[in-house]
Amino acid sequence: MIDHLSLLLVMGLAVMAALIEALRGRVGRSPAVWSAAAWYLFCFVPLVLLEEVIIELPAITAHDFGGAAPLHLSAGAFLWLMTRSSQGQGAEGDRAHESPTARPLVLTVALIVAWSSWLVALEGELSSFTGPLVLNCVTAGVLGAVTAGALSLRTRDQAAQRMLNGSLVGLAAAAACAASVSLLAAAVIGAVAAYLARLAELRLDGGPGAWGSALRAAGIGALLGLLAIGVVDDRAGFFFTGQPTLMLGQLAAVLSTLVLSIAVAAGLRGVLALGHARRDAGGRG
Repeated sequence: MIDHLSLLLVMGLAVMAALIEALRGRVGRSPAVWSAAAWYLFCFVPLVLLEEVIIELPAITAHDFGGAAPLHLSAGAFLWLMTRSSQGQGAEGDRAHESPTARPLVLTVALIVAWSSWLVALEGELSSFTGPLVLNCVTAGVLGAVTAGALSLRTRDQAAQRMLNGSLVGLAAAAACAASVSLLAAAVIGAVAAYLARLAELRLDGGPGAWGSALRAAGIGALLGLLAIGVVDDRAGFFFTGQPTLMLGQLAAVLSTLVLSIAVAAGLRGVLALGHARRDAGGRG
């Protein structure tokens, strides 16, 4: 049986591949590969290792069953800064990924089933938590997709992609909280996360392509799921206990993830800009 840490590290490689696809139309293929590798080595791996330590320290209580902070929140924040007003090699790579996705229902169902199975694998064994975990995960994913579909009724262009993103938002939120919230809370979290992701899509600078929009959406879902645990966790949430310990722990985990991811992205952008400046200077010389 593969342990929890190994599964997270492998899933990080999958997110790294998605980052490459999201970035290559903005910064070029080679810089995209180096950027994704930098995210994996300097953001993802340290955050995974830090979570493994924090979870064992009662004084710094933080819950993140499925690694939503290092996997989704970190990648979303990193991608946001890397693509923010960046001067890429044109939008051709983005347009290549903007076509509507076929068979949204089939793909959404497949995504939800695969995600639920992965969370069960993370648990490592079947227990009394497995049933609620799967049910909450499916509920959050379905409510995310339904909410995104409802918000796309007026503008049907790319509705399929938005439904997939909506399910991804709900599932990313569930990755953090599915093991410790009620079914009603999972449904509300999935729907609210999809709504917030749609609002963010309307306000963020455009052109990230399908992979980029999916990663951004997952980041928003992870953010909401991580913060929601501090409030509605059925054992230690503020709503049930009146104690802010878990809520403060979740906030600290979120802020730490954002600070590290944005710092690494900012440093990487500086290195890429310096490289472009040197090439331009060499060309003029």
